[in-house]
Amino acid sequence: MEIKKILEVFNSFAPLSLSDDAIKNLGFYDNSGLLLDCGGDTDSVVCALDLTDEVVDYAILVGSKLIITHHPAIYRAIKNVNGTYVKAIKNGITVYSAHLCLDTANGGIEDTLASFVGAKQTEILQKVNETNGFGRKFEISKQTAESVVNALIAKLNTDKYMFFGDKNTLVNKVATFCGAGLSEQGIASASDCELLISADISHHVLLSALNQGKCVLQLTHYASEVFAMQKFVKELFENQLKMKYYFYTDKRFL
Repeated sequence: MEIKKILEVFNSFAPLSLSDDAIKNLGFYDNSGLLLDCGGDTDSVVCALDLTDEVVDYAILVGSKLIITHHPAIYRAIKNVNGTYVKAIKNGITVYSAHLCLDTANGGIEDTLASFVGAKQTEILQKVNETNGFGRKFEISKQTAESVVNALIAKLNTDKYMFFGDKNTLVNKVATFCGAGLSEQGIASASDCELLISADISHHVLLSALNQGKCVLQLTHYASEVFAMQKFVKELFENQLKMKYYFYTDKRFL
């Protein structure tokens, strides 16, 4: 299939306009989109959270000419091109990154992380437009924080996490923030939640949450996003595009 057409379909589910909205309306920085353009066709796609040498090697091994990452393969301006980028270009591999747009898309990473905790209906905590945004607040059946955490950790198949607070706290309302999404503003918007879930939490933010009597689950950035991305691309490539895809998982962060 022509790579251009694959990316058009991907963009229809995770529009780059959502990234533009986050930049314009919230002052965020991003660099999503087509970052290495080798053109042509491909009969399969490799998906991964990050662009690494190992991901490019995997694409070469399976013969894919398109890699789609969540984190931007090129985030800030670079002064020279070498290593991973050169390997991809030499092998004719196009790289597309969907960062803030995939976070906030309907059925994207924020929605899916919340669903893993048990959310049925959610409230967006930081909107980029009328219908999309960062952070989710929702209700679950009342249970201990320990029960919620254990169920999520098992579902994410990770043993790298930190829990803060009283594990016996009864939890009815939860807020989730994928990646490094939890901030003091996020705590304020989730003031009625007993449990906050995120990753890469700054010490002053964690301190603020604990001083307000919250329980906090800190995942690795990777674990908070990778399985949600897996679910998204499975739906897209299996059910919509009906084409072969591979997902590279970096187990170092799980």
